[in-house]
Amino acid sequence: MAEMTKEERAQYKKDWEERLKRLAAENPEFGAKLNRYRIRLDKKYPNGKKNKNAFESTEEADDYLEEIMETDPYWTGMPSDERGRLLQQADPTREADFNDGVSTARGSLERNAQVLGFTLAPEQLDALATQAYREEWDENDMRIHLRPLADAALGASDDNSGFTGNLGAAAAPLRARAASSGIAWEQT
Repeated sequence: MAEMTKEERAQYKKDWEERLKRLAAENPEFGAKLNRYRIRLDKKYPNGKKNKNAFESTEEADDYLEEIMETDPYWTGMPSDERGRLLQQADPTREADFNDGVSTARGSLERNAQVLGFTLAPEQLDALATQAYREEWDENDMRIHLRPLADAALGASDDNSGFTGNLGAAAAPLRARAASSGIAWEQT
């Protein structure tokens, strides 16, 4: 094995900053392993002492990273498509594709929320859109994830006869009209 050159070490550190650092933020235990990888890229510690655990070669660094990716339960426990999307998000050269996917998911979530009769807060919409794209939600998955949010936002009450969403919005004035006309309103 050839010794890792200064230029190679610099490139590996750049790759860490541009890609792996983002992955490290995803999960504390996974992040700790990736942070140990980063520390081993330095020949010296910040205090100037020699790093006895520094990678000697690019092969050693690659093998170490590969072992993390093949054995970490967080990483190996997620579907390969989701891992691919996380890598896409973490890679600056592919981040635009990731953002396009999130934007498409955002539009679908907005439409589904509208059908359910409510609007998501921008921060909530961004988080759900990212999750939806990463996990490849289809329209049904989106509705499943939006239903509890719709119920919370449009909570069923006596005013809307226990209905939520567009039906609840329509039920409230109908119930009031029925009551003012002396008609009993019953939900069956």
